Amino acid sequence: MSRGKLKLIATEAGTQLGSEISKQLKTPLTPIRVDHFADGESETILLESVREQDVFIVTQRDLTLGNSVMEQYEDIKSALYTTLTAKAKHISLIIPLMPMARAHKAKQRQGIQLVRVANELMNAGAQQIITVDIHNSTSIGFFNGKGDNLSSFSPLMEACKKIMGKIDPDQWIVSSVDVNAGRAKYWANSLGLDLNVCWKERNYSKINTVAKTQVLVDVKDKNIIVIDDMIDTGGSFESVVKALHQKGANRIIGCVTHPIFSNKATEKFTMLHKKYGLEKIIATNSVNLGNKFLKKNKWFIQVSLAPILSKTIKNIHEGKSVAEIYAS
Repeated sequence: MSRGKLKLIATEAGTQLGSEISKQLKTPLTPIRVDHFADGESETILLESVREQDVFIVTQRDLTLGNSVMEQYEDIKSALYTTLTAKAKHISLIIPLMPMARAHKAKQRQGIQLVRVANELMNAGAQQIITVDIHNSTSIGFFNGKGDNLSSFSPLMEACKKIMGKIDPDQWIVSSVDVNAGRAKYWANSLGLDLNVCWKERNYSKINTVAKTQVLVDVKDKNIIVIDDMIDTGGSFESVVKALHQKGANRIIGCVTHPIFSNKATEKFTMLHKKYGLEKIIATNSVNLGNKFLKKNKWFIQVSLAPILSKTIKNIHEGKSVAEIYAS
């Protein structure tokens, strides 16, 4: 059964990634208008019919817009609901960085906020939700069979290999940021390298605070690839880089999917680059940091998710499997 003509829509925050996907698929972005009101409310208006069409709404987190994460999230729901009421045949949401992904389990007296977000997106009209490296892979189950969790491993690995040069198992080690070393273990196995696991002691009386980090493997005179899914304030990453440097590590390269860089994270990484052996941070464009940031911070390398997301969209639209994309 035909899904209808392929249509791409980019939210305001998703313009950068949406434009790249549009070029990859040779499919123009369907024009929209977002009206913002003085009290902070907004609404999305489609400027072209999507009736009975196969619509993919593309978004990302955009730090250049000056509005909050939750304001951008409301715009996503607005775009979904507008597309739903415009009688699209299928609606898929491309959202690489899932809001509230870290709130995937209950602690004390609090709700699992990721469940709320999943329900809201589906209720707003999303029939399929494609994300990338969600914080805990098992939480994709909250999307009731409508979620796909892709991996950024392939584009990050390709960029990392270019920087590493010769991959010598006697010279390189893969390191996790904490004891949850699943991603780092996958990288180590893929590269044929040993794995270091860092033991991170948190100060739970304060948010985003690491009290102490211990390195569990001898890293003296070794080059290190540090793997994590995201960097928010950079506290955990800073603690790990300093601990590795103190233990005698040489080159340190960070590979993460989501560069959120809240508060003074940029200043931290500039300092780590100058004083503690951090050579590069490689991350995807799940977050749009802006051209000014990319030009100024030479320690940062951005890789695009557009190729794997474009292939995913094409396969879904044509009724083909996305298993090979998962495998990559």
